[in-house]
Amino acid sequence: MYRRSGFGDLPAAPANVQAIATAIATAEGGLTPGTFPYRTNNPCDVFVGGSTAGYATMDAGWNACYNQINLMLSGGSSIYTPDESIEDIAASYAPASAGNDPSTWAANVASVLGISPNQPLTAVSGGSGAGTSTDSSTGFLDSITAIFSGNGDSGDGTGSDFALTDDSGNLTGFGWLAIAAGLGLVVWVAAS
Repeated sequence: MYRRSGFGDLPAAPANVQAIATAIATAEGGLTPGTFPYRTNNPCDVFVGGSTAGYATMDAGWNACYNQINLMLSGGSSIYTPDESIEDIAASYAPASAGNDPSTWAANVASVLGISPNQPLTAVSGGSGAGTSTDSSTGFLDSITAIFSGNGDSGDGTGSDFALTDDSGNLTGFGWLAIAAGLGLVVWVAAS
């Protein structure tokens, strides 16, 4: 799960969508208490029907952003196309006519994502290079992945019995079990 520094976990979505949402929210100021996007629970400053939307909860605002990003990435948007660069997106998402600086917006989004402003959002893959985080102080997720990255297929036709995530990047039952076991080990070591 992708984490927002100081704000906890984002609602469930693929890692690349969470990373893009966080980058847009950063550029929009939606992670800063007191800003308009923050106060309206609309961290990505999503427009609906020609005006900025307000949401009852921050999770609802994140989900609206995810929906917008999914449309952008899939070609389902009437405004954005999957092959548009971040610079091209900025011209519509943060237009100069509304008092924005599209170049700064594009640079901020690209910086958070670790890509160039002239690259499309589709260049963000599953979160790689996009600010996804594991707890590097413990290396916990990296350790679990290394331990359970073998095929582990029992030959029953169900695929890898030891897969931590499914094809959509969501944790499998085994993934949750591995995390629970790892956390139990950490608690046991800390208590010792």
